[in-house]
Amino acid sequence: MMNWLTHHRTSETFAAQAHGALREGRRADAEALFRRAAAAEELALRQLDASKLRTFGITAVSAVALWCKGTEGARAAQLAQECLTRADLTMQAREQLERLRAGLPSPCSSRLSGPSRPSRPPRSLAPQS
Repeated sequence: MMNWLTHHRTSETFAAQAHGALREGRRADAEALFRRAAAAEELALRQLDASKLRTFGITAVSAVALWCKGTEGARAAQLAQECLTRADLTMQAREQLERLRAGLPSPCSSRLSGPSRPSRPPRSLAPQS
């Protein structure tokens, strides 16, 4: 039976493999594995009982972050927005999703193996000197 736990464990396995690929310098493989992890975590998210508010929030943040690490910023933003429309989303999950979506720090554009840091604004929005 495919349930939250099954999908979540699958996600964890793919994410661990992705981190291993990063350590070995295989960035493209890592990104593909992060996408597989994200897809599994999103399936887990959709399997959750509506009453599991804290678990929903944690899983939502995880899925969005994994999409970012898999260089799927548009998918990450779409899922974040979908989750943020829930009135019962915990405050902590809401804050983390908003931060991920806003890119502060920008996990979708930062180096996968490096520390998170704020991204630069697009040239059109950057202050003119």
